[in-house]
Amino acid sequence: MESEPSSPPSITRQEPDGSLYLQARKGMTIWLLRPLSGSYTLSFERTILTSSPSCRLSDMNFFWAAHEQNNALPHIRDGALASYNNLILLYAGIGGNTNTTTRFRWYDGSGKRQLLQESTQEKDLLQAGHTYHITLTVSKETTTFLIDGKTVFSQTSTPAPAGYFGIRTVGSCQKLNNFTLLLD
Repeated sequence: MESEPSSPPSITRQEPDGSLYLQARKGMTIWLLRPLSGSYTLSFERTILTSSPSCRLSDMNFFWAAHEQNNALPHIRDGALASYNNLILLYAGIGGNTNTTTRFRWYDGSGKRQLLQESTQEKDLLQAGHTYHITLTVSKETTTFLIDGKTVFSQTSTPAPAGYFGIRTVGSCQKLNNFTLLLD
């Protein structure tokens, strides 16, 4: 876990039901420490919790195909979003900016975050307490990001080198369940 310093500190814990609970006071990223390459599908459930004042409705975010410019595992960062600017990766931010934007970006490693798609429509923003069914499919030609079976982002791309998947949030509480990884 990479987390911006805060008082009290951010929390991650496994719940008795097997889910992972995240309480990010500031920016937090949790990496799957396995490089992914070729074609694969990740799927899981993610619920945004708003049961306390420290749990705001915002920032169901993701990094994937993430690597340093030398194709290495991303080195440890401080959890602040800007500290990831020099990585090469794809990024989806659902309900960012206090649940006002949903964005798909390409980070090219130079600090530029190229906006590929964006929506500010209410239908593309977060709902409190809703359990989102996330599916990310990466193939040789296309990356497709689905929420609740609906394509939110799709991008034709060239095959990327091995990269890493990260779950990210800022100042929110979330629960993750039923994570699966299928490799082709």
